[in-house]
Amino acid sequence: MQAIGKAGMPSGHGTGRAVCAFLMLLAAILMVTPGSAAEVSGKLLWTYTADNDVADLAISSDGDLIAAVDLSNNLLLLDHSGTLKEKYPTQYRPLAVDVAPGGERIIFGTQNGGVTVVNGQADLVWATSLGSPAQAVAIAAGKGPAAAGSQNNRLSLLDADGTTLWTLGTTGGVTAVGIPAKGDIIASGTSQNNLALFSDQGGELWNIGLDGAVEDLAVSENGSTIAVVTSRYRLVVCDRQGNKRWETSLTVAPHSVGISPEGSYVVVGATDGKVTLFSESGSPLHVFSMGGKVHGVDLTTGAEWVVAGAEDNRIALFEGVPAGPRTPTPTPTATVTATTGPTEPGPTGTVVVPVTGDLTIRSIPPGAAISLDGSPKGTTPLTLIGLSPGPHTVVIMAEGYDQALQEVNISAGMTATVAVELAPETLPSPTGTPLIAAILVGVLAAGIAIIWRYGLR
Repeated sequence: MQAIGKAGMPSGHGTGRAVCAFLMLLAAILMVTPGSAAEVSGKLLWTYTADNDVADLAISSDGDLIAAVDLSNNLLLLDHSGTLKEKYPTQYRPLAVDVAPGGERIIFGTQNGGVTVVNGQADLVWATSLGSPAQAVAIAAGKGPAAAGSQNNRLSLLDADGTTLWTLGTTGGVTAVGIPAKGDIIASGTSQNNLALFSDQGGELWNIGLDGAVEDLAVSENGSTIAVVTSRYRLVVCDRQGNKRWETSLTVAPHSVGISPEGSYVVVGATDGKVTLFSESGSPLHVFSMGGKVHGVDLTTGAEWVVAGAEDNRIALFEGVPAGPRTPTPTPTATVTATTGPTEPGPTGTVVVPVTGDLTIRSIPPGAAISLDGSPKGTTPLTLIGLSPGPHTVVIMAEGYDQALQEVNISAGMTATVAVELAPETLPSPTGTPLIAAILVGVLAAGIAIIWRYGLR
């Protein structure tokens, strides 16, 4: 039965409330600005199943060697295809592992305080003991030093033969360490929320407090960038001087972090089995999925490959940012007479000193057109070589996306990287009014007419 209002007209209060609610909901939907693109799952290349949970892992810069330790007390050495090459017994429960940039040495620490270094064929190089669980290790390139941190608040630097160069006391147990290829600095994170940087002589360069205990840290191969994750769900990226480049809050507790050798990309492994790859500006690029808590992550140069190890016994290799072909840009090089310095002279007594630099350009999505200083160069991903040192302007364009413009400085003998995530293009209505606003005005006008029709004036 239809209710009768005071004027003998059908009461519109119920209908009006429904109409108003509908209009408010529709307006809210229309007014919400679309967010960033949904998470993109990276391509899984292969998996390897270990005998037990993977405690930690690392990968060489070129991806030719992956070292992992599992809770069956094994050090596993795999090649880039996931084939097991060597298995080395750790004797005690392993806690951490690292690989020298060229894959020539592997270091691992164990629960009984042992620190061991083997070569790429799993032959013993040296072994020593810290006297307390060695829960953090890192190793430099070639015959450079190795760093190790223990649960009893000690940070040590050891030479190529395993001899202790120095040991320092820390505020809290050392939970993570990192060292660049040259071995000239050592980064240390502790359970008491401290991130510190030391010289290879043991002098403290800086010490900063973080929001939460350090879960893990990583130092880029060139020593320019440090990435750290904390127990308070924070990811912090800073430079060699301790200045924060960017930081972000994570939605799930992080457990491991890795950084690309050139410092452009960061990868985080979390307790929910997710592995997230971030660009150098802090934008998530890919999300990979493992079957358990991720205990170790690492990545190769340019984030071409991302490796992860988890509690589901699996080691997985994912495709990160595909590497592009190297397109030569001819530029003369200078030949000078060798005088002093470490460069080895050639047969004629001369050395070639680079006077040009390279530039690697990547984008999400790939396949975007590249313009360098106003000249088209191809599509992403792409590496341009032989560029003149100094400032250059890069423009990256793709249909349906706003173009990105970035200034980059090229240095002789170095490779610069430009990595961008293009934003979807925003299309205006024909009259210049945003399309959402135009639709909203029409809907609201129709709603007013409906309310008027039912007598709610």
